[in-house]
Amino acid sequence: MIFTYIITQKIKENIRGIFLSVNEKGIPVDFKYTEAVEVEKYQKYIFGDTLDKYLKLNVLLDKYFKTIDFNIDYILVRDEDFLEYEDFDNVVWISGTDEEPLESAGEYREIPGDNFLVQHSFSGNPTKVRLKNTDLIKSFAEKFSQDKPHAISHHFDILEPFKRLDKVIEVI
Repeated sequence: MIFTYIITQKIKENIRGIFLSVNEKGIPVDFKYTEAVEVEKYQKYIFGDTLDKYLKLNVLLDKYFKTIDFNIDYILVRDEDFLEYEDFDNVVWISGTDEEPLESAGEYREIPGDNFLVQHSFSGNPTKVRLKNTDLIKSFAEKFSQDKPHAISHHFDILEPFKRLDKVIEVI
């Protein structure tokens, strides 16, 4: 099982992508970042308000997928623009919450706005998720079920790799 975490960094008017892939135990299997994608002056006018989204989906992600030689099970993002990526269905927007914990790891419930609360750990707050394909919520949540001896919730906090990437941004 491979989870790829993606964040972007805006550098003036340019954008860079940072990608961390981890296995089901949270151990890195791949790390990449792109140099900042240079934006030409005319592109700002042609793309207007859609320029950032275009760069994320059609430049950064396409470039990344051409450089990897392994299969990704889920892409986890904090930027909702990535839910619109057309070439991969298992894109998950994820965020921490202050909600009361659900009864057990792997449990989920629907909340307003096409979102779900998913209990990813045995204790602690659930996360709020939105999937590109909402039919996948059950299989996504089951990866954390405490009934399964190899559940991801036994090994690492699903949000923790974002903290790693936030630190990486500070040093690259």
